[in-house]
Amino acid sequence: MWGTTPRQRELIVVQSETQRYQQNRANLRITAQRHLEELKKKVKGTKQLANNCSTEIKELEEKLVELEQELVSKRNDFETEQKLMDELTEKLQCLANDKQMYVFQLQLKQHETVYWEQLSEGRYRRLCNSTSALVSESARQYNRIRTLLMVIDKLMMDFPQAQRELYPLHRILESRLEQEEKNERLTALQAPEKDGSHRSSQISKSTSARENP
Repeated sequence: MWGTTPRQRELIVVQSETQRYQQNRANLRITAQRHLEELKKKVKGTKQLANNCSTEIKELEEKLVELEQELVSKRNDFETEQKLMDELTEKLQCLANDKQMYVFQLQLKQHETVYWEQLSEGRYRRLCNSTSALVSESARQYNRIRTLLMVIDKLMMDFPQAQRELYPLHRILESRLEQEEKNERLTALQAPEKDGSHRSSQISKSTSARENP
């Protein structure tokens, strides 16, 4: 380079920088191309993953619909079975209550039979020796039954857990109360007939007396 002129040295420097620039540019192009290929691969992979996710999401949605339908079906079946079970439980409860009530009624009948036998044997005296006493005692028993029924209604309302035990007694008292009311209606209907027959007999006697002085 000792024999070169400044102009030539400047030209050599420019050529060297140009070559270095071109080399750097080529390297940048290669690097950019490699990054671009990598990005394309990533984009392709991402698209494939997105497609797979979409497919899985669709399958999961379809499965969810099937599960929801199955759940609704099972819920309906359960509600039907529960309703049937409730009905059967209620019937069993009614049967149990009726059984207990019949046991109570049987015991009452047994006691009544014993009392009637003892009464027929003369071991007891009658409490009501007249019609008025019988009517008064019937009214007292009727009011007593009504009072007991009101007390049991209050207990069943305040203590629902005791309804099963109180139900037979409630039924028996209701039945007795209905029977007492029926007897009262019959007595009320028979009373005018007795009065009418009594008046007729009195009229007949007075007429007979006038005809045979």
